[in-house]
Amino acid sequence: MSVVVTPVYPYARTKTVVDVHEVHDILKTLTTVSETIDVGNGTKGFLLRPDPTTRGTPVKTFKLAVGPLHLDLELDVTTLPVTFDVLFSVPFDGPVTLGSVVGDVRTGVSVNVGYPSLIGGTTGVKIVGSTVTVHWEFDYLGTHYKGEKGVVDV
Repeated sequence: MSVVVTPVYPYARTKTVVDVHEVHDILKTLTTVSETIDVGNGTKGFLLRPDPTTRGTPVKTFKLAVGPLHLDLELDVTTLPVTFDVLFSVPFDGPVTLGSVVGDVRTGVSVNVGYPSLIGGTTGVKIVGSTVTVHWEFDYLGTHYKGEKGVVDV
């Protein structure tokens, strides 16, 4: 039995593109802006948002890291439908999807999050004024997280 070690970006070693998806993935990272955010209790999280100077489709993707949660938001900024996915990084196991919802940001969408004896609460997306806002309130191993972050003006 042989073991093959594949680098993170396989084409970086050979300088050849093997799969068109590799190009798409690297371009996505080059067209995002990273921002450090306060997620509650002095804890820092991260927001990845599309670079506002980049042209493209009206569908924008945002990713937030809030404590042990990874929140993925896909929003059409013209008609305001939203897809919202919540993943939980289970210690020693990896990410688990706690919920996914599709809806309209004008009426708001939310996901009740729970994983036995580790996490419980709610998170969602709503429009506040003219800003699409992600909000969260949950407890994880005795730590309470509560907050919200505006991700884009519409």
